[in-house]
Amino acid sequence: MSNYSSSSQTDLLSVTAFFSALLHAVVILGISFKLPEIGSRASTDNTLDVVLLNSSNNRPVEDANVVSSTDNEGGGDDDQAAESPLPWKAVNPSKIQSVQKTANQEASSSLTPDQYITAQDGELVVQRLNPEKTKLESSEAVVGPDKFTINARQLERERLVAKLAQAQKEYNERPKKEFLSPLTKAHGAAEYLDAWKKRVTAVGNANYPVQIKANAIHGSLIITVEINANGTIRDIDINEPSKHKILNETAKRIMRDASPFAVFPDEDFFRKTDVLVITRTVHFLPDNRFTSTAASLPRK
Repeated sequence: MSNYSSSSQTDLLSVTAFFSALLHAVVILGISFKLPEIGSRASTDNTLDVVLLNSSNNRPVEDANVVSSTDNEGGGDDDQAAESPLPWKAVNPSKIQSVQKTANQEASSSLTPDQYITAQDGELVVQRLNPEKTKLESSEAVVGPDKFTINARQLERERLVAKLAQAQKEYNERPKKEFLSPLTKAHGAAEYLDAWKKRVTAVGNANYPVQIKANAIHGSLIITVEINANGTIRDIDINEPSKHKILNETAKRIMRDASPFAVFPDEDFFRKTDVLVITRTVHFLPDNRFTSTAASLPRK
């Protein structure tokens, strides 16, 4: 009996000491316990309750209390709607707007004036503007390509007109040439040509080169002589040369030695002629004689 009383007293003392220590801890540390009040939610907070349903009765509800994945009118055994077992925390919309505004300001401040944002394949891409290209496009917009085309065409027309005018001037100023051929029937030209042949033949035989005689060189060539109205030589041209170069040079020298020729006579044929063109075939014969015959060549 005494053992039971002693054990009971010991247990009572232990329990008393435990509660005494707990009471002192509550007083000293100020520990308090408070259950969350469901009814204390702020009415101004925008919240959304979502309910996941395992089945649907396909009955749309006009005034729904919660949002779910399917339409369902009523259900369950409880009279009141169930609350989420997760801790509830309100989200302040003003904080969301503040975060968005800050992000937009940071994105705008990070772009330089010559950059812009474009969307490519769902991604935002920062591109840099080309100042030179922008300046060129602006210039073209002001002037216009049509104006450049009109100016270029106008300059081309003016160039062609000037070129044609110069060609016409040169054509009008060029000397009027008359070509003598075996078919020439004008009496005045025939007499002039006969006098010219006699003079050239006489000079050629009188000055026949000794070198040609000594080497027995002979051959023929076609030569054209242009004579001015005063009888002087305007030009000499070898149309068909001889295979002997010395004969070509001798023929030119004979023509120069025979000039000047007679002045153009005052006749109708020569009044409209500035230059008389005579084409002849000259021969250096084996017997060391010089002579000329008619030669027909296309007119220049």
